[in-house]
Amino acid sequence: METELKLSMASANLRRLMRSPLWSIWRTSDARQRLHTIYFDSPGGDLAAEGLALRVRRMGRRWIQTVKGGGGSIGGLHRRHEVECAVGGPRPELAKVPAELMTGALGSKSVQAQLSAVFETRFDRLARTVHMPGGTEIEVAFDRGSVIAGSLEAPICEVELELKSGSATDLLALARAVVRDGGWLDDTSKAARGYRLAWPDRAPAIAPVNAIPATESDVRDWHTLIGAAVGSAITHLHGNAAGVRDDDPDPEYIHQMRVATRRLRTLLAIARRRSDHPLIAHLLLETAWLGRSLGPARDWDVILGEVLPGYIAVHGQPAGYTRLIADATAAQRDARRGAVQAAAAPRYGELVLDLLAWLELPAPEGRRRSTSAAREQLERRHRKVLYLSRPEVLVDDDSRHRLRLACKKLRYTAESLAPAFGPRTSERYIGALAQLQKSLGGLNDAAVASARLDSLPPGRAEAARRSIKRHLDTIARKRLESLAGHLELFCKIKPFWNK
Repeated sequence: METELKLSMASANLRRLMRSPLWSIWRTSDARQRLHTIYFDSPGGDLAAEGLALRVRRMGRRWIQTVKGGGGSIGGLHRRHEVECAVGGPRPELAKVPAELMTGALGSKSVQAQLSAVFETRFDRLARTVHMPGGTEIEVAFDRGSVIAGSLEAPICEVELELKSGSATDLLALARAVVRDGGWLDDTSKAARGYRLAWPDRAPAIAPVNAIPATESDVRDWHTLIGAAVGSAITHLHGNAAGVRDDDPDPEYIHQMRVATRRLRTLLAIARRRSDHPLIAHLLLETAWLGRSLGPARDWDVILGEVLPGYIAVHGQPAGYTRLIADATAAQRDARRGAVQAAAAPRYGELVLDLLAWLELPAPEGRRRSTSAAREQLERRHRKVLYLSRPEVLVDDDSRHRLRLACKKLRYTAESLAPAFGPRTSERYIGALAQLQKSLGGLNDAAVASARLDSLPPGRAEAARRSIKRHLDTIARKRLESLAGHLELFCKIKPFWNK
């Protein structure tokens, strides 16, 4: 199993990193290589469809065949099966592939007969082996060159960190130093870039990533359950980070990244109740920073993408609307700049690496069954929602805001811990909770929009601002009327963890 991290870098940063005094801390050995790699697949892309990469690479006078596939990736940390062998030239020799890998597409005679070169890579590599005191060995490969498909080319400028032996924690610590020197955690392999270049019409569309549903398998161990939930949230977070960093105009990137940040904070708070490891407190602080960086941009996206168009559809344009739109757009632009800077900052990369390092911590002694620990967390959050929804407590905007946050945390907890209770047991409960959360969210959106509008430069477009705020008050009253019904429905549903 290959364990590897890849970081993209600007060319100047890569050159500076190669000469950095960082490497003087450890004993290192260098090897320079000029590599030419040819990737093979059938015309129908059968290997790519199964997540396999078949390549033949020239290294000096030798040709090395590699089959990669399986495993998975979280936040840029890849763990994949890799099998290498020497071959006689630039064509695959499938007879040398272990029999246990000759299944699926790779084992199909028809696919084998159609294998041909799809794309290639040509790059210069400085392979630096880092020997750490504890016995860990990491190969740091500085790669500069191109992916080539026919007449098309795309640049390669990246650092690959491959764990040759020892601790993945050491790999993450070294990656942290590279991130501080300008590296960006990159999930896109050379093979994925090549396929995208060669077959752009077949490549999966690059789009915002939604939360990954929890597995329906019954998870018996609490450490495994919470680790899987955090890993899923990291994938959700990092899957949207490139879109935010690149300032993609689709507002869903910021929205989904913000949701993932809140989900992570909920899960980390749960984990802290079971462990006092200092890394958790640090991660809670860093995810809070990221949430604050994304929040204003999401607020303005909602105002300009939903609130104001909704107003226009009902009332038309009020006097001064053009001026108000200009001011709101300027505020949105400033807020998006803050989100982009956060996603591009080394601090974000270090946060992801620290989250991965937390996943690498050993399981505590005396493992606890997932059902008992999950039931305890769910019951605590469920009781809090019931308390905050009592008529004598739910009296104003602040109390409804507290209830909304409690519902959000309960939903994240329920979705993440549901696998402890078997498949499909939680659907009705989470469905009712989602409706309640949506009703409370509508109230919150109206309140946030009103406050954001008040933050615009005073003395301009006042008539438009007053008119829109009255519209928001009307929306809030309607949402408030439906809230009681959603609360009643939720309170009638028996918690799935007590069935």
